[in-house]
Amino acid sequence: MYYSLQIGRALAALGVVLTHIAGPMSVKKYFGYTSVEHYLSFGTYGVQFFFVLSGFIIYSAHKEHLSKSSFLVEYLQKRFIRIYPIYFVVFLSVYFLAIVSHQESALFIDKVSIIKALFLISDFPVPIIGVAWTLEYEIFFYLLFALFILDKYFVIFVVGIFVYYNLFYIVPDEIYLYINFVRSQVIYLFLFGIIVAYLLKYKINISYVIYILAVGSVIIIMNIIDAISELNIFSDVRSLLLGLGFSFIIYSVVKIESKGFNFHKYKKINLLGDASYSLYLIHYPVISVIAKISMFVGLKNLGVLGAIISFFIMLIVSIVIALLVHKYIEKPLIKKLSFKRNL
Repeated sequence: MYYSLQIGRALAALGVVLTHIAGPMSVKKYFGYTSVEHYLSFGTYGVQFFFVLSGFIIYSAHKEHLSKSSFLVEYLQKRFIRIYPIYFVVFLSVYFLAIVSHQESALFIDKVSIIKALFLISDFPVPIIGVAWTLEYEIFFYLLFALFILDKYFVIFVVGIFVYYNLFYIVPDEIYLYINFVRSQVIYLFLFGIIVAYLLKYKINISYVIYILAVGSVIIIMNIIDAISELNIFSDVRSLLLGLGFSFIIYSVVKIESKGFNFHKYKKINLLGDASYSLYLIHYPVISVIAKISMFVGLKNLGVLGAIISFFIMLIVSIVIALLVHKYIEKPLIKKLSFKRNL
């Protein structure tokens, strides 16, 4: 396990949470401070970090299993257990609560769409757990990598599909999920992570590592400034630039940790990194509930003070519930299903 990456997980998840908290802060029916959403919009960059990290982790954990088809079943079991059990629990819990509370958004979703969303094969947007669109990309990446476990030369087949759908395929009005994946910049983010994991085997002077970390940080900061200032110079390639920046950062911090820096001493942020998947899944429903409660108890009448109080309640409650879900549901499920987390 790289504790530096656990810290990265925690910060990325917190970024996504802050962006989603900014939603009710900005919407008129809640607090109406539109600038909050604008200035915290960069929190969604945590998604690009997770995609790069996934490529890094999957290759690092399974590079010895390429072209070893006997490992395929075990690989698929591990990936299934890592994603689905806690997702099922959160999805069904939120759906049940939405039905009980007569939320229209849940009442008018057809059963086929619910089943597709439950198994992460839905179209966009994903109902019930909106952030699950990223998990659908994760699942497709896992399936692609499974081909390499069958035979690493399947890479030729995958490249062929990529070239076909990007150069010759006529896009219909509605793009099927996996075609959308192949045609999106997301696939490059996973590839960046794989490249980073591959390059780790080469030795490099620590002074160069610091430079690489600095360059990665500058790329991320430039994109944040570009987005907040609304210059949007990098908007068309922002996802790729973020992927590149996060790749430099992941490479650097892992090299720094390998040189002996103790990231494990930051135990609280590491703990949140452990719980980052639970936090990612549960934060939006929690935020939605607290936003409604804030209106019911009259926090909106307090103006800015009420918004600040609600903001921190959303953040703290989301973190606390995520830690509890991780400790008492996610970890026991993983343990019971005999899954040992890689890295």
